[in-house]
Amino acid sequence: MATLIRPGRAYVRIGEGRHSQVYRRPGSERVVQLFRADCDTLTVAKLRREHDYLLTVFAPVLPRLIPHQRLFAPTPDAPLGQVVIVKEYVEVNPQLRLTVAGPSQLPASTMRQLTTFLRLVRHLLLDTAPDTRSGRDASLIPDIIDPPLQNLAVDTSGTLRLLDTNRLISTTGLRRLHQAGETLDPDQHTIHALLLRRMMFLESRWRGRRLAELATDPVYTRYLSPRDIARLAAASATAGEPITP
Repeated sequence: MATLIRPGRAYVRIGEGRHSQVYRRPGSERVVQLFRADCDTLTVAKLRREHDYLLTVFAPVLPRLIPHQRLFAPTPDAPLGQVVIVKEYVEVNPQLRLTVAGPSQLPASTMRQLTTFLRLVRHLLLDTAPDTRSGRDASLIPDIIDPPLQNLAVDTSGTLRLLDTNRLISTTGLRRLHQAGETLDPDQHTIHALLLRRMMFLESRWRGRRLAELATDPVYTRYLSPRDIARLAAASATAGEPITP
C-alpha cells in the first residue's frame, strides 16, 4: 500500500487497514497513522467530524474509550495522502480478547464499561433519527464488525478501548428499512447484518442473554425477521462466536 509520507527508519509498522497504515517507534507512547495516496473515500473534514461525534456520544460515560489523537493536515481540504494522525498507543491485553475471554476473567470495572458500551450502541440502533448535535443524518456506530474483533479491545490496565476511530457505521439504511416497514436482507445489507450479529454475540457472552430473549428484543426484531435472527445466530456459531440458545 503506497503512502505519500514515509515514516522514519526507527518506526515499525504495527497495523494496516484498507485506508491506512499505523507505525510506532519501539517504546513510544504514540503511534503515527498514514493514509493511502489514493484514498478518496475519506476527507479531513470527515475524520474530524466523526472523531468529534465519538467524543460527544461516548466520552461523557466512557472517558478513556477513545484514544487521544491529533490530526495534522497542510490545509483543511488536503488529500488524505498528506495527512498524519498522531494518537495514543494502546497496549492491548491479549488474554482478554472479547471473543475468547469470559465474564469471570474481566475485572468488575471492565465489565461495567463493556455493559455501558453495549447499552449505548443499543440506544444508537433504536434512535436513528438525524443527530442535530453533529449535523449527521443518522446515528453512527463504531465499527465492531472486524472478524477477529480487534477494534474493540481491553488494554493492560483493564480499560475498554476503541482502537480505530476512523471507521463508523451509519444507521441511515436501517432507518429507511424501518420506515418502509421492511426488515433487512443479510445478503444485501451485509454490514448492518454483521453489526447486528456481533451485537447479539456480545450481549450473549457478556450480558448472559440467550437467543430466545434476543429473538424478541426490539433492537433486533426492528430490523430482522425471526428467520434471519436464527440465520445470523447460526452464522455466528460457524464463525466461532456462539450465541447461547
